[in-house]
Amino acid sequence: MSLNLETLLQGSKQYETLLAIGQNRIADALKMIPGKPARKKGNFFVLWKKKAATGPALDPAWQVAWEILSDKPAPVGVAPCSSLKEASEDFPEWIRLLCALQHNGRYLHQTEVLLQETLHWLQALIVEIKDKSNGYPRNPIAGYVWMNSATIRTWCDPLVEIFTLQENLLDRANAFNSNARLPAPSWAIIRRPCARI
Repeated sequence: MSLNLETLLQGSKQYETLLAIGQNRIADALKMIPGKPARKKGNFFVLWKKKAATGPALDPAWQVAWEILSDKPAPVGVAPCSSLKEASEDFPEWIRLLCALQHNGRYLHQTEVLLQETLHWLQALIVEIKDKSNGYPRNPIAGYVWMNSATIRTWCDPLVEIFTLQENLLDRANAFNSNARLPAPSWAIIRRPCARI
């Protein structure tokens, strides 16, 4: 499997923004990042003071993207680390962002740092899933735990592929191991391709 950026980005709410990042159209991507804080308009004397940000705060993933694309000297941010309920939406978008940055090729150091943060987030999600799985498969599992686990499991495949492209075999193995530790519904296991012997 190779990373086909356009295929991975399908279904994203920020398809155009992520595609612009992947295609190195940084100025376009910065314009499209959702939720940029608006600046207060002030009078002449306010020009010397730092303008306060108003408006909605940036989503953590887009805050990281904004910092990376703006070439800020500040350290790279961290993965969103949301809980399991939010992770079914946050994790796929985060992996899409990492794929776009990897495809871009300009931000490899920042991508490596974010990938390490992603592995930590993934480990925290696995612990949360294990705690909420009610002893699955011996006991029934809550529907949201099952479905969110399947979503995260599905999006581990592109994560494994990024590590493969970077020839980072240790982290590839960690991501693959994390994928295997996630409980998944039977349809998620069936749809996975089988290796030929």
